[in-house]
Amino acid sequence: MNKPLILVVEDDPAVARLISTTLETRNYQYHRALIIICRRLCQEQEIHVTPIEYKILYLLAKISGVC
Repeated sequence: MNKPLILVVEDDPAVARLISTTLETRNYQYHRALIIICRRLCQEQEIHVTPIEYKILYLLAKISGVC
């Protein structure tokens, strides 16, 4: 049986790691949302990404309603 792909949306890094580790040990496929980075972009906090990554992340944040 194929297990579903899971999207982990958690803004606490420690909790997100715990969830990710648990999913890995049970052989689930997952992706972690970039909520923290998107919030920092919206609050104009410094992050270290290339200009194209910045543009993509900013657009994702706007589209997803994070900011």
